[in-house]
Amino acid sequence: MEKKREGSFIFVRWKSLLLCCLMLPVLQACGFGKVLGEFCGWDATAITFMDKNQNGKYNPGEQPLPNVTFIFNGETDTSDWNGEAHLGLSWPNCGDEPASISIIANVPAGYALTTPSSVTSSTSSKGDVFYFGFITKPSMPTVTPRHPGPFCTIYRLGKANYYDLTDVAITPNDTIWVSSFNAGVFMLAPNSSDWVHYTESQGLVNNQVRSITVESDTSIWFATSGGASHFNGRTWKSYTSADGLLPKDVTRIAIDNNLIWFSTYAGASVLDITTGAWRSFTASDGLSDDFLQSVAVAKDGSIWFAGMENLSRMQWPDRPAGTPTWSQYPYKAENIAEGPDKTLWFAGFSGIEYFNPQTDSLQDYTDALAKTGFVEADPHSLAFGRDDTLWIGSGTSNTIFYLLKDSSSQTMTTRYYDNLNGLPQQATPDDKVSALGFAPNGSLWMITQEDATHCIFNE
Repeated sequence: MEKKREGSFIFVRWKSLLLCCLMLPVLQACGFGKVLGEFCGWDATAITFMDKNQNGKYNPGEQPLPNVTFIFNGETDTSDWNGEAHLGLSWPNCGDEPASISIIANVPAGYALTTPSSVTSSTSSKGDVFYFGFITKPSMPTVTPRHPGPFCTIYRLGKANYYDLTDVAITPNDTIWVSSFNAGVFMLAPNSSDWVHYTESQGLVNNQVRSITVESDTSIWFATSGGASHFNGRTWKSYTSADGLLPKDVTRIAIDNNLIWFSTYAGASVLDITTGAWRSFTASDGLSDDFLQSVAVAKDGSIWFAGMENLSRMQWPDRPAGTPTWSQYPYKAENIAEGPDKTLWFAGFSGIEYFNPQTDSLQDYTDALAKTGFVEADPHSLAFGRDDTLWIGSGTSNTIFYLLKDSSSQTMTTRYYDNLNGLPQQATPDDKVSALGFAPNGSLWMITQEDATHCIFNE
């Protein structure tokens, strides 16, 4: 029943041991049953599956069983949608650990085991895998099938609290750009597995990159704490306060034909790329405030700015000549996305809202989403996928929500993904989803503190 498992990518959630591994000057194999400085550790994996032929052994193709809880040394863990529970323990002093650990399966109601309900693992072992087979009792003649989970690949590009990842952008030819705060940007070319790293040494104006905006395959803009940079595929050009840009951090860049908009912590700047002329706007000109989180250009030509307390809408049809008019809307947004129907959507601390151009007003969508099963109290990132699907990234955990509107019935259905139903465990499980982005083939990129995760959904 015990078997060594090769080729799996297992994330063990015991932060104290991981921190110890990072701090030790002598790189050991992070202990798993060996001495790590003064720490000792143990890990194992429990696999839960539906034993179709009831032979007490796992056979390839047998369906995983999620939500089975395991008890080990007073701790608990639960199998995810892949039927895996990753168990781990650490001790501050070697010699305090017991000789063995009992792993006990808590059998869910309606199921019975075809294998023993408990196993014993030696603390000197490393990466043992134990299989627990289940069948349904007569009261549960079938197993509820789970929806197809995504196939995901993780790229660990960041490092928590040193260089956090901040954004993702994908070009039409499927080049992937990922930004970080303190380590510049990373680029993955189509059909490549090697990331190219760009920093101030290669031409970025500043390594603290807040966001990325794609204009075309060969025109990429980067908003940084020290100004803005543009990359044409060969060379870099940067813009700072010396050129006419407002002097504080740039948070987001938006493309408006020949005009380039910059939201900053000092207001908004706009560059006419054909003439090189600059113009800036602050609260004295009509903005709600100068501390801007984001900027977006709507398909109707209006410019939207997310301030600290309110949204500002600029209407300037004869730009860059003439004088704009302003409207204010009471909502604190972090991110803005435009839907296929030209509706603007906003994610912020109070939920999800959208702007209805027919009524010229913001409408709260949080209650409507709650009726579909949406439970996220702090949505952060937004992206639109195929078939008018809206994807929302959590502001407090590595969870993404998928919302599909049925065009015939006009009803919404909600589906969520986390490490219990399809997403791989992230390095920082409690961190927000910083950004979401869709590739031309419909696959999704998710950015968290340390990880850029690429997922293909078999919907």
